[in-house]
Amino acid sequence: MRRFDGRVGEYARYRERYDPEVLLPRFREWCGLRPEWAVADIGAGTGMLSDVFLANGNRVLAIEPNAGMRERCAELHAAIRG
Repeated sequence: MRRFDGRVGEYARYRERYDPEVLLPRFREWCGLRPEWAVADIGAGTGMLSDVFLANGNRVLAIEPNAGMRERCAELHAAIRG
């Protein structure tokens, strides 16, 4: 959990985001992902994978143990938190 302590800014700035157009067809084929599913993103970091599920229309619960990563995830998703 301390691996990303003090590195949240660099992680958020330089880590390439996942492309929903690439991943969603694979998830739909692999597990039958449907928009009405609720999804738990465990170890969510800044919410990169959560963004893919949100693009699919899923309700997402992002769980992140690292305080800095969790705070950045909350900041990046403040407009959609519910």
